[in-house]
Amino acid sequence: MTIQRYMTVFGDIPQVALSNPKIEPVSDFMAQARWLVAGNSSIHLEAALAGVTPIYYELTPPDTTDYYGYVRHGLAKPANSPDDILKMVKAGDGAEGPDFEAVRYYSATYLTDWDGREGELVAECLVGVFRGDVLPVEIVEIQTSQLRKLPSLQTRGAP
Repeated sequence: MTIQRYMTVFGDIPQVALSNPKIEPVSDFMAQARWLVAGNSSIHLEAALAGVTPIYYELTPPDTTDYYGYVRHGLAKPANSPDDILKMVKAGDGAEGPDFEAVRYYSATYLTDWDGREGELVAECLVGVFRGDVLPVEIVEIQTSQLRKLPSLQTRGAP
């Protein structure tokens, strides 16, 4: 499907806007969006971190479906056609934002005091390890099968 096809399908729907990242910064676009439609792209995670609900839709058949696991882990809502996307948007499906736990699967600092300050957290932990100080986070050992059950950091405004 070409951009022109998207314009034909979605052009008359006031809730839908297309963005050209060469012209508009991603952060500006996300600040105006409730949903983001994309295929195999890390933009889904960027959208979810910005409070935008990602919709996974492939324009062309991918080499690997759901490469990042965003649909499998509940971060992105799957759509099989432009009609599916329209139904979701018109019904308000996901208008409340992305699933909190799905975002936390990819970013343990989401909606915590460390959200957006991950570099500072890493630096503080490295200095703490070097000095033998108590670290600002709980250290746990987990198995791959337990990744969805990561311990919660103290959250702000989350369920």
